Amino acid sequence: YQLVGQTYLEMGQPRQALPYLEYYAQNASKMTEGEFYQLGYAQYQEGDYQKAVKNFEQLDNVDSELGQYAQFYRADSYLRMGNKTSAFSSFRAASRMDYDSELREDALFAYAKLGYELKKDREALLALQSIQRNSKYYSEAQTLMSEIFLNTRDYQRAMKILEEIPNKT
Repeated sequence: YQLVGQTYLEMGQPRQALPYLEYYAQNASKMTEGEFYQLGYAQYQEGDYQKAVKNFEQLDNVDSELGQYAQFYRADSYLRMGNKTSAFSSFRAASRMDYDSELREDALFAYAKLGYELKKDREALLALQSIQRNSKYYSEAQTLMSEIFLNTRDYQRAMKILEEIPNKT
């Protein structure tokens, strides 16, 4: 069952994979990290975010590329369920792992943006300041930083950042 589910998943057919992976999960005495990830990913792809989160949680302490992806998809699942606080924490965890640099960058920006939305200015600023100039998120990060400085009435820092934005809108 696990092998059939994995094959469907590899073929990009999570809907067909799900019944096999779920049957395997219900009947297996023990599952590997990869099996929890596959099941969670199939559930995520099919929009069953609550179940996906539970399976991605099984990879909480896994410091690997698989763990980084699990944290990222778990965060996105939380976000889709409207739980920004939990999404914030999971994006932070994914952004602190260095296995996939593009995923790390996406997680870092999502973490910073949620920090801004949740009024966690200090965490948001630290994350936004670490976004590199060559990042696809750089301009938007600079804009968010200036908004935080304006909201906190730190007008000098806001102006400094605004003046340095290369393509002002």
